[in-house]
Amino acid sequence: MRAGKILAVLLAFVLAALTAAAAFAAVQNNPGAGKTPGDQTIKPSRQTITVTAPKGGDTWLIGDGHGSRSVHWTYSGNSADKFEIALFKGTAVAYKFTGDFAVDGSGKGSAGVIIPDSVAGGDGYRVVVTNKSYPNIKGTSDAFSLLNLKLTSPQGGEVWYKGRTHNITWTYSGNFGPKVYLWLIAYDGGFARKIGEASIGDKYYPWTITADIERRKNYKIIINNNASYPLGGDWMFQSQGLFTVAEYVK
Repeated sequence: MRAGKILAVLLAFVLAALTAAAAFAAVQNNPGAGKTPGDQTIKPSRQTITVTAPKGGDTWLIGDGHGSRSVHWTYSGNSADKFEIALFKGTAVAYKFTGDFAVDGSGKGSAGVIIPDSVAGGDGYRVVVTNKSYPNIKGTSDAFSLLNLKLTSPQGGEVWYKGRTHNITWTYSGNFGPKVYLWLIAYDGGFARKIGEASIGDKYYPWTITADIERRKNYKIIINNNASYPLGGDWMFQSQGLFTVAEYVK
């Protein structure tokens, strides 16, 4: 009886040893079998994103009327990967640009983005480019600035009369200079006139329309920081719609 028990114990020990050996061999033949699913999704740390534009100290103008601004980056990983782009103010997302973005075969990415006028102007903004599938892989630009100025009057459709005073008004955010210049232009380029200058903090300019202003239905107002030319200077914002200058008839 005692010999039978000893034999049973020996058989159990041999079976356990064979099972462990088989499991070890399976792991050796399939190295990924012993890893958790999370381990298998981690990309190698050598994959990096470097944002090359915007550059530190750049200034971007906010609003659809200024067209798109270019974001550039390089990527050391798979060129088939997709990316997301967001605008950050400090650690908070100020705006996330819609769409998926790509790089070319050499790992260079470029995207035109428009910052809507709902974003406030100011300093300390950064662009962050993130690998869509592996969000731990991201690149951050140097800090840059945004300028936001919106003409609130005229907005378009108004009829303003010669001999009368009409207020040109605006709102703004960001680090503008102290003085602005106001220009009247015809949308077809047939007329341009500087109509005054003001402190940007005034947020309005009382414009008395003189008799020498042509009657037209296609005027816009431009505000910039150039005293000599309506389309010059470091920045320029214009009213959105067209308005009319007409003769006043009693």
